[in-house]
Amino acid sequence: MDLTAGPGCCWRWCAPLLLALAGTLGGCAGFVARQIEHPPAPSHAVVDSARRMLRQMGFTHEWADIPGGVRIGIWYSPPRAFHFGVRLRFHGAGFALRIHPARIEGLAADFWPVQKPPRLPVRGSVVLLPPIGLDGAGLAVSWGAYFASHGYAVVAVDLPAGGPASMAPGYGPREARALAWLIPLLRLRGMLPAPEFLFGLSYGADVALFTAPKLAGIRATIALAPFANAAQAIRRAPGSGLVGPRWLGALFDRATLQAAIARADRDLGIDLAGIDPAEALRQARACTLLIGGTHDEFTRVREWRRMIHGAPRAQLALLPHTDHVLALVRFDLLGQPLRAWMHALTIAPASGCPPFAPRSPAYRMLLPRFFPPSAAPVVPIMP
Repeated sequence: MDLTAGPGCCWRWCAPLLLALAGTLGGCAGFVARQIEHPPAPSHAVVDSARRMLRQMGFTHEWADIPGGVRIGIWYSPPRAFHFGVRLRFHGAGFALRIHPARIEGLAADFWPVQKPPRLPVRGSVVLLPPIGLDGAGLAVSWGAYFASHGYAVVAVDLPAGGPASMAPGYGPREARALAWLIPLLRLRGMLPAPEFLFGLSYGADVALFTAPKLAGIRATIALAPFANAAQAIRRAPGSGLVGPRWLGALFDRATLQAAIARADRDLGIDLAGIDPAEALRQARACTLLIGGTHDEFTRVREWRRMIHGAPRAQLALLPHTDHVLALVRFDLLGQPLRAWMHALTIAPASGCPPFAPRSPAYRMLLPRFFPPSAAPVVPIMP
């Protein structure tokens, strides 16, 4: 599965907030409001490719019905020896990502529908929550396959901003209420062996932060590039360079965007400006790890620092020179440290929240000198 991204172009695998803002040059508040209420769906080509690959790999798709007439789609796999691989190649226009969970020893992927990759011993489970522009299938075939390849049962959830969930977007709290019903149901089905981890990306990261305080039994939450505030992210989207040329930002004045937000608030029955993931973070009983790029277009580092202030079980890790999109695909920098952090929580759950260590062994040796555990829970991740 090949994915590309670069300055001024929209990345299909993880289209940032309000992709279609670039389509209106007149600053129509009604048009923008519709994009907030009905975020752009993933590309059919990307979705179809991801679903074909998942079915070959042995993932299953199921529907879960929860109170309120809400139906949520999920992709599930037990731990399997997918031999997940990823190649991230940088070039002048951005980067190209190739995901290839496409072989097992002595058996080509073409034969997977007949003989599935063998199961692995279970280390735990991960609930995956996608960003806007990516459904559960797109996340399952990437981070889902990665975690399944390392011993975790994975459940990738379709959120209303990316998949066919039958509820309106709520930008965090509404989805969290649905997940508070869904996750116990999945436990009863035996799909979430302990320990359980929530893993959310971008929009899904905010959903994870709001979900964690509502559930007992969550071992930890990993929030990758969360928004500090949805309304703020919407206002920054036109000039981000991720939905089109940066000069588009000049065509959307603050009054137009504010009118669009107000209209979406009325239609969705929410208060986008009042949605505060920092408050949910302070209420979390489990350890929480926030990870973000220092060049994120939607959230500033100082805003993430404010989010973890007053949340003793939260820490922040920063990816230098990394934007919002790139932060979501750094398997090379994040994969092994995340698994080590999750394992530390598994073997000593009562000993507090372990520090998140960067991948580089040489840099890890310097951490006690520059970042003692009691100083601040902020760790720069060095390539």
